[in-house]
Amino acid sequence: MCDPAHYSTLTLQDLTHIFRSETPSQMPLLEKRFEVLQEISGILKEKFGGSFEGVIRKAENSAVKLVEVVTDCFPCFRDVASFEGRPVALYKRAQILAADLWMLYRGEAPGAFTDLRKLTMFADYRVPQSLAYLGALEYSDALMERLKDQYLFSSGDREEVHSEFRGGGARWRVFNSFSTMMCFHIHFVYFLVILYSSRNLCRGLR
Repeated sequence: MCDPAHYSTLTLQDLTHIFRSETPSQMPLLEKRFEVLQEISGILKEKFGGSFEGVIRKAENSAVKLVEVVTDCFPCFRDVASFEGRPVALYKRAQILAADLWMLYRGEAPGAFTDLRKLTMFADYRVPQSLAYLGALEYSDALMERLKDQYLFSSGDREEVHSEFRGGGARWRVFNSFSTMMCFHIHFVYFLVILYSSRNLCRGLR
């Protein structure tokens, strides 16, 4: 599954079998995932010598440039929402990709990015969820009712985009409080890990 030459030949039936579940439930959005896999494999073969290593080389040890290359070349990573009539580039998946590479290789090649701190605090649905759980973020009553009813928001819905923004803003406030009050700096990737771990710890205490 790591070789574009291989997964470009897979059928939807093959992918369904690979990601089969032990329960009757099927992986969500499987057809869309199949389309994305085909798209990525085609672009990698056409523009980057058939390997993601070509993308990393083009980034030249820059996390910011990696995000730019990925969002420019791969449409599935180009998540741009509209908020109050203005286009807003979230680039969540592209920034998570850069952060994951950095963490996987512990800051060494090929994840030796010299400018990781220039990335934004990329939006992630778990972050506003965790911040709300910890009391650092409050949802409006109307939005909370929808969440409790398990309302399925469409991609780009105002509530969805607004939640991403508020999560990012609250995240920066908590992050800056740690940095100022305790006189040390936490890398944002580790900050997310701390946030998730705190939520699990609080759940256990309750």
